[in-house]
Amino acid sequence: MKHTDGAVATYTAQYDPAELRRSYSAPYRGNKFAVHALNAMRPTNGPPVDVSRWRAELPPVRAVFGHAPPVCTVTAGPYRYTASEWYQDYSVSGAVFEQQSKPHFSQGDQLALEHRDAAYLAEAVGTGRAPWLFVNLQRTLRIDTTRSGLDGPAFARATVGDVLGAVTFVDPPTLSNLVVTETLYHASPGTYDRATVTAEVENAFAGYAAVVCASRLLSRAAHVHAGLWHCTATHSSPDAVAEILLAAAWAAGVSAVTLHTYTDVQTAAAERARQLVETMGRCCPSASLFDLIDAIAQREYAYGH
Repeated sequence: MKHTDGAVATYTAQYDPAELRRSYSAPYRGNKFAVHALNAMRPTNGPPVDVSRWRAELPPVRAVFGHAPPVCTVTAGPYRYTASEWYQDYSVSGAVFEQQSKPHFSQGDQLALEHRDAAYLAEAVGTGRAPWLFVNLQRTLRIDTTRSGLDGPAFARATVGDVLGAVTFVDPPTLSNLVVTETLYHASPGTYDRATVTAEVENAFAGYAAVVCASRLLSRAAHVHAGLWHCTATHSSPDAVAEILLAAAWAAGVSAVTLHTYTDVQTAAAERARQLVETMGRCCPSASLFDLIDAIAQREYAYGH
């Protein structure tokens, strides 16, 4: 499979849910293990999970986009999954669904726990340069961390009863499509210069180009949901991340992006990014990826703080 913009599937496989459970384990600890153990007791059925790893290179950065930017919306709160859209997770180490053994609870953990077979797939595919696509992954439960106040470090400190009280089974399970992209971890303070912005755009673009290619094969629009939750964990600027994601989505030809935010700071950053891309799309018909990268770099956003 090859996309006209250069996205190539370098690995493809199908995994049967029942076989995943028989062959692989889940390295959860503490309250995460309690949630997964409860989930694992449910019957295993459903279609096979289509897994693929991709490679894609940015188009010439000075080439005019030639198409409209993605329609962007900003919404507060976690993903609300539908079977026809894509939901983004992030990898720093090269592993998929990589936070399973950590005691704290993030939106990435929520994504993995709500899709029971994510833990088994993490062991099955091992490490490898992202992006990865997971199609028809069953969502088997919902964790209401917003209402119950179990997000972050509070999840590890809560009683098992409180944690399981926030769990609702999704019955029958629904199917989700996930895209895992690489992101940078900023261990020390710095500024988003052109090189850093370009590297991050390349990471996101590879995933989005894969999504566009897979969406065409599935005869559906390429609508990506992207959360800004990883900004705190990777010491990233939410302004820079939101703008980088939209720049990459525009370059890849993604039709729509929904940015999910979890703080007022993230919401404001996402709105500014939406306005920047919409303005460039409306007022600069000859806009290129070079122009957008330059606009982001000129803002000199800080990371590592």
